[in-house]
Amino acid sequence: MAKQSFSVGQVLTAAQMTSLQQTAMGGGSPSVKTASYVLVAADAGTVIQMNSASATTITVNTALFAAGDSVQIQNINTGVVTITAGTATVNSAGSLALSQWEGGFLYFTSASTAIFFDVVDSIPTSYGLSAGKNAIINSAFDIWQRGTSLASVAAYNNYTADRYPFNFGTNTTATISRQLTNDTTNLPFIQYCARMQRNNGATTVANLAIHYTLENQDTNRFIGQSVTFSFYARRGANYSSASNVLNIAFASGTGTDQSIANGLTGQTNFISSTATLTTTWQRFTYTGTVPTTATQIGFFAYALTSGTAGANDYFEMTGLQLELGLTATAFARNATTSQGELAACQRYYQKSYAQGTNPGSATADCGVDIVVPVGGTGAYYFPTRFPVEMRGTPTITIYDQAGTSGKVTKGANGKTAVVASFGSAGFTAGTSDATSATELIYQYTSSAEL
Repeated sequence: MAKQSFSVGQVLTAAQMTSLQQTAMGGGSPSVKTASYVLVAADAGTVIQMNSASATTITVNTALFAAGDSVQIQNINTGVVTITAGTATVNSAGSLALSQWEGGFLYFTSASTAIFFDVVDSIPTSYGLSAGKNAIINSAFDIWQRGTSLASVAAYNNYTADRYPFNFGTNTTATISRQLTNDTTNLPFIQYCARMQRNNGATTVANLAIHYTLENQDTNRFIGQSVTFSFYARRGANYSSASNVLNIAFASGTGTDQSIANGLTGQTNFISSTATLTTTWQRFTYTGTVPTTATQIGFFAYALTSGTAGANDYFEMTGLQLELGLTATAFARNATTSQGELAACQRYYQKSYAQGTNPGSATADCGVDIVVPVGGTGAYYFPTRFPVEMRGTPTITIYDQAGTSGKVTKGANGKTAVVASFGSAGFTAGTSDATSATELIYQYTSSAEL
C-alpha cells in the first residue's frame, strides 16, 4: 500500500493490515502502467508494474520522497523500461534498464537522491541469476573442444574456440589460441580470452577476423528491439592495425541458420564501429536496433594488419555479451554453470575424446569400446547416443586409437570405419572388417555448426 500517516490510538482495518503485510514482504497489488511514467509522492511503498511492448521510462524527481522511502519496479512486457533521473539523482551499481521479467527497488537516501538496486545485475558474478540475458554462448572462451591453438591455416571458418569461426584469409602465418587473461582488476573474474596473432616476422598481411552467429530461434527475442553489444579487448605491444583499431560490426540477415562467416542473405549492419585498443583490458559498448525484417543476427571483428609482424602483433577478446536494452549490464555467461556452457556448445559440436585431448590424437582412451563375441569375425555396428542432442543432422568423423580418421580399431588400428546411420540424437557405426577380435574401439567427433 502507499505510504500512510497514522494517529495515536487509530484502529487499523483488516484490509489495511493485509496491505501493510504485503508491502513489508515486498509485494502487494501493483499499480500497472502502460506508458512512460513520472513517480509521484503517493508511490512510496508501492509496486509500479510496467506493461508495454514499447520502450518506456520511469522518471524520478526531487522533493517527493523522504529518506527511507522505497518503490518497487517491475517490467512484465517486452519493451525495455529505463529508470531516468529527472531532477533527482539516481545511483546504481547495476543497470537502470529493465528487460522483460526484470525488476528492482528505488531506495531514497534523501529527498533528492535514490539508489536503484537491480535484483539481477547487482549479483557480482559472471555465473548466476543474470545468466541467460547474454545470448552469446562460450562468451568467456572457456570451451575449446577442438584444441586450444590453431596455426598457419590460410582459410575461412577455422574453429578452435567453440562457436567461433576464425578467418585468416590469405595469411598463412597467423595463430589463434586460448590465453590466460591474468587480470582481476579490469576484468570481472574472467579466466580466458581468445588471441588472434600474426606470427613474429610474418610479412603476409590480411584481415584477422572472428565471427559469431545466432541461430534463427535464438534471434527471435531481439527482432525489432534495441540491443547492447559489449566485450573486453586489448592489444599486444606490436599490434599492426593502423591507429590500434579493431573493426566491429553486428549484422542481420533474412536467411535460415546461416553463418555470418560466409555472409548472410540480405546482410545489413545495425552496429558498425571501431574500438581503439590499448595494452590494458577495456570494455567496449555499442548499441543498435535489430531490423524488424531480420531472421538471424551475428557479429564479426577484424584487424587490418600491416608491415612485418613483431613478437606481439595480436589482439585479444573476451567477455562478449549481447543483451536487450540500451545499457551494458554486468557481464554474465549464457549458462549458469561451466557444465551448462559445455552442453550449450555440444549442441553444435561434440566429441568422445576427453575435453583436454585434441580430436585426431593417438590415445589409448576408449571413446566407444564395444565387446564383441570371442573370436568374432563378422561385421559389427553399434549405436551411440549423443550426451546432448545436436542442432541438426551432424557430420561425423570416426578415428582409431592411432588418431587416423575414417578408421576403427578392431584387433589392430586401421580398419575401415562405416557410419551406417546418423541423426541429431546419435549414430550407428562400426566396421565390415572380418578380423577376429574381442573389441571394437573408436573415437568420434560430430559437428552441426552453422
